[in-house]
Amino acid sequence: MEKGTVANSTFLIFLQKTQLTMELNKTDKAQLKEIIKKGILKLCKEWLEQTDKLINKEFDNQENEFDRCMEITNRSRVFYKEAMMRENYYRTQMMLSGAAELLADGYISMDDIADCREEIQSSIKKIMA
Repeated sequence: MEKGTVANSTFLIFLQKTQLTMELNKTDKAQLKEIIKKGILKLCKEWLEQTDKLINKEFDNQENEFDRCMEITNRSRVFYKEAMMRENYYRTQMMLSGAAELLADGYISMDDIADCREEIQSSIKKIMA
């Protein structure tokens, strides 16, 4: 499964079904929101960089401006769906699974969750296992 695609929604559904029930306190929620924000912003930055390369790429003999516009439009539509899906990570019941998916996709690292309580780190690792 390719990172950063709507195909990851299958993984997301799996994560929702296996979500560990854990009470998150105010500090946990604040930490996880910042971690999720960092991961989503990294995803957005990656998409913008890829799109910038596509926009500035030279046209070959088989492609013209219209084709490029359609490709960018399609990429934008797909990314919009993914970005809206990932916004659900901010919901309390999705925070652990959202952090786990961002970790699995490489948008955050183990260092990012290091300041979380041990139970939170453990839950994220279990979801990924």
